Amino acid sequence: MENKFVDFNWFKKINIVDLAVNKYGFTINRSKSTSNAIQIENGGERIIVRQNKTTGEYYYNNPNNVSDKGDSIAFICHRENLSIKGNTGKLMDLLRSDIGSIPTMIPEKPLEIFNTSKLYPCNNFSYLHNRNITKKTYNSNVFLGSIKSYLVQTELSQFYNLAFPMSDYNNNVVGADLRNINFKGMAQNSIKDKSLWVANIDKGVEDVNNVVIAESPVDLLSHYQLDQNMINKENNVYLSTGGAITASQQLLIQKVVNKLGNPKVLCATDNDLQGWVYACNIANSLRSDAITVNEHQFVVMEDKRTDNFIVNIKGKADYIKNLLVLNNVKFLAKESQNAVVDLCIEFKRDIENLRGLFKVIVYSNNLSEKVERSVPLVGKDWNEALSIEVNKSKKVTHFFDNKIESKSKGFEL
Repeated sequence: MENKFVDFNWFKKINIVDLAVNKYGFTINRSKSTSNAIQIENGGERIIVRQNKTTGEYYYNNPNNVSDKGDSIAFICHRENLSIKGNTGKLMDLLRSDIGSIPTMIPEKPLEIFNTSKLYPCNNFSYLHNRNITKKTYNSNVFLGSIKSYLVQTELSQFYNLAFPMSDYNNNVVGADLRNINFKGMAQNSIKDKSLWVANIDKGVEDVNNVVIAESPVDLLSHYQLDQNMINKENNVYLSTGGAITASQQLLIQKVVNKLGNPKVLCATDNDLQGWVYACNIANSLRSDAITVNEHQFVVMEDKRTDNFIVNIKGKADYIKNLLVLNNVKFLAKESQNAVVDLCIEFKRDIENLRGLFKVIVYSNNLSEKVERSVPLVGKDWNEALSIEVNKSKKVTHFFDNKIESKSKGFEL
């Protein structure tokens, strides 16, 4: 099974039309489809698929069966006679080829390409100055050439936004993360889901020291500026996802890290609930593909009814449970073990539980020398920490969160 640590909300962006056609033999009835609704059929079965244009999520309904409706997970479960609980592994096997895929609603519509001609060399860094980033930082060899200006033209005016170009695995610029005073967003036609902002990857660095990952390029610039004592930080590679980290970006991070020779990864995502979820996602994606006696797979689902997390775990159940208890992960419930997962737990959405889970993911998969959690001791993120240090003259230091309680009689690797 391919390893994933995923929030099932991401599956809602899988195109149900593609899923139905490719996996279940449905065909598209174009004469009865519109730009807002696609009708697919299989024998006497008729399904209507729509897409929320704001969120990009797909959903469906069966006019002849009121219980047959929902997202791609509901579509799979209805046809495979499955429930979500305890069957995460099987669902991932059925869906893994589509994880992170966000195709357009109308197959015939041509793909609009990001316009790279709107990117220009940057000569106005006022936004970065406003965020306390110094000229010494953004002009360093590490970030040189990684920050651009993006031309915005309207009928009444034209202006430039600060731009952080987003590149795919082949180093093609396919989007831009834009910033300006009181504004942030992705440039038109950006393919954020399958791209990253990358700094210092093409400078001929032979020995990469660390790969530092965060949601925002500004946080990475802040991390660099604050990290005055880090040895060889000029040999760090910096990766930003431009916001929420998708499943496809996790796979892209894994490929980039492998391409660089598997250097140490510093998860510098925000020190809040979502930032810890992202750190867990990244750590789980960096484990090896095959589950061996000393490797464990973690899959998380968000239970919207209770606002809790449900985590399915494949591996040595008693060993993992013991590690979770020792690292202060407080269970609310424990599901029965079955042939698909070895342990299913539920816990509240709080940072302490996610901190413990991160440690267990790293330790149980022998990643202690490869993955670290890098968060500031003050502030929610690295730019907030920089602001605190600049405005209050308070020294900001790292909190490398990898220490794990692991010793308990009878639970040895």
